[in-house]
Amino acid sequence: MKFDRILFYSLFLIFSSAEVSFSADKKDAAAAAPAAPVIAPQSICSTELTYKWKRLPPPPPPEPAAGKKPKAATPQEPLDPDLCQPIEAPALSLKESGPIEVEVKARLDAQLSEARMHAMNLCIELHQSQGTCLSKKLGAMSSQLDRMDFETKRAIREESVNDCKSLYGVCLSTTNSDITCRVEVVPTPAPVEAATKDPKKK
Repeated sequence: MKFDRILFYSLFLIFSSAEVSFSADKKDAAAAAPAAPVIAPQSICSTELTYKWKRLPPPPPPEPAAGKKPKAATPQEPLDPDLCQPIEAPALSLKESGPIEVEVKARLDAQLSEARMHAMNLCIELHQSQGTCLSKKLGAMSSQLDRMDFETKRAIREESVNDCKSLYGVCLSTTNSDITCRVEVVPTPAPVEAATKDPKKK
């Protein structure tokens, strides 16, 4: 009987120790597992900015330098009245997002004044300044132009000059569309908790 009690007590200690160890392993595994991302709805709001411009006859050629004979003026045909109607063109887009729609709209609204000025500057550079228009067109192709022969470069330059002449005009106004919003469920990373250091471990 005494031996049986000793055996029973020994088995009890073994199983108790195993249970404690198993529980500790489960806690360590749970602590090591990455936290699940938090699913939070986000309001995504946007607006589109446009400008209006109107075609004008191409500007006259620049005055010749002192001592040089001016070139004969090329007669200009009057523009088709239909081509002189105001034209609306896209300028840029604005987008903001956040958890609260009212705040997102307010942030977008605060950007509109500066964005309208930027849209007007884009219009002026393309339609009112022949030099800037040509510079932008040729600058966009600079890497390709470096690999072309002289005749090809000259043809591309003449084509770009004609494009800018067809785009010559006056900028009238800028506007933006109504701010529209949609809600998307976007998973965001869960906050990382600082690991607690075991004082027994060094």
